[in-house]
Amino acid sequence: MSSVIEIKTRNQIAQTHSKLVHKIVHRWVKKCNESYEDLYQIGFVGLLKAVERFKPELGNAFSSFAVPYIQGEIQHYLRDNTSSLKIPRSLIEKLGKIRRLRKQFIALGRQINEAEVAAKLGISAQEWESLKLTVSQRLTISWDELSYEPKTEELETITQQELNHRLYEAISKLNPKHRLVIRESYLLNKKVTEIAKRLKISTTETEALIQEAIFVLNSSLTASYGSSCG
Repeated sequence: MSSVIEIKTRNQIAQTHSKLVHKIVHRWVKKCNESYEDLYQIGFVGLLKAVERFKPELGNAFSSFAVPYIQGEIQHYLRDNTSSLKIPRSLIEKLGKIRRLRKQFIALGRQINEAEVAAKLGISAQEWESLKLTVSQRLTISWDELSYEPKTEELETITQQELNHRLYEAISKLNPKHRLVIRESYLLNKKVTEIAKRLKISTTETEALIQEAIFVLNSSLTASYGSSCG
């Protein structure tokens, strides 16, 4: 009987904080093929886990404690069940080729245009437009998602200070151009157009460079966590 009461209490506490789930789902639903309702259910599971593991005697705010659980549950589901958040290797290779092409054309004293990019990549103009759309929409990522999110069971053993330390250590290891776009875009909140102007490249190339930097950074963070646990 007591377990039934505990479950009821847990569910009631979760319901009072359901707005947290809605807030996070609103951000994620635009970035994947899952329905709002499905993401909400998944996020709510994360909220329930947070309720079960929350220790008020530690003096932490429940909302701050719950957000990583909710977001982590959604992220892990998407990684395991959809391809919407995975960056295909072929795309990463194309992004690298675009950067090399840009450097070659700059060495010749001019900027590469859209038609030349498509031709050099060996794709049609339509495929190039599709690639640009992928870069600008499908791979959009926020600063919140840039921070490495450990699995929910890891949260009790990792402090936020340690997570922040790993993040900034990983940023410091990026190459100068990747580090610059991360700093300008996420730390200084500069627009893509401003960064593009500073780098003297197109906004599309800038977006591609930012996404490439994020991919490298996330890979570094994941590897860092794995090595520290081994």
